[in-house]
Amino acid sequence: MAQQSAIDLRTVERVRVNCQAAIVLDSRPDPLDCAVLDVSAKGARISLREAVRLSNKAKVLFVRRGETFEADVAWQLGFDVGLSFSQPIVMAEPAAPRRAA
Repeated sequence: MAQQSAIDLRTVERVRVNCQAAIVLDSRPDPLDCAVLDVSAKGARISLREAVRLSNKAKVLFVRRGETFEADVAWQLGFDVGLSFSQPIVMAEPAAPRRAA
């Protein structure tokens, strides 16, 4: 039987966002800048701006939302990191299109 990929095992759809965020670590005084590439209520894929090996736990600060969420590091491959949120997060509703006046 063929192995299922991690994508096939997801139970919640991820949305591409490419938004600014930061990783807050107890071991560092300053947050690490990163970009959230895609996100769901249960997790996210981020890209770090510098090569840092993360521990098992991290806090993700979504800059635009001004909110921080605790997460487990599911995997890390170079600058890319997969996160699993400790508690599901509420995804923001997409903005309604503006109508011309």
